[in-house]
Amino acid sequence: MSYRPNGMRDLLHRLNFVYKKPKRIPAQSDKLAQQAFIKKYCKIQRELGEGDRIYFVDATHLHYQTVTGYGWIKKGQAVKLRNTATQPCVNIIERLWLFSKKKVLYNRTYENVEEFYDTCQRFFKKIPAYEAELSTLLTDNFQVISA
Repeated sequence: MSYRPNGMRDLLHRLNFVYKKPKRIPAQSDKLAQQAFIKKYCKIQRELGEGDRIYFVDATHLHYQTVTGYGWIKKGQAVKLRNTATQPCVNIIERLWLFSKKKVLYNRTYENVEEFYDTCQRFFKKIPAYEAELSTLLTDNFQVISA
């Protein structure tokens, strides 16, 4: 069985779906999920062998402002998009970006893009020089955030 686009649209309407944009809402924290993660993380940390490391990978690049698109949603149902990616208290990479902005961007002007680019490159090449400042900022000392 196959459908043409307008036939599929008509079918979705008959099934009580509407084509609309979801509403954006601020992220809500899940205290129990955070506590479960911390417990599991601490267990993994205790079981590390000598030379073992824990790496965190951010699989996607989320935007500062979540961009919503249209989609088929069951009529009368709300779809909520949550985003905690840019909250420095939740996402460690955001702490590094904030630190880099303070060192490279804030209270400075650049004559051109190349000068800004070169300054950014120098900053990231000299990350070890900031070890004392970063050691208190980039920690795994998690805090549970209440909704």
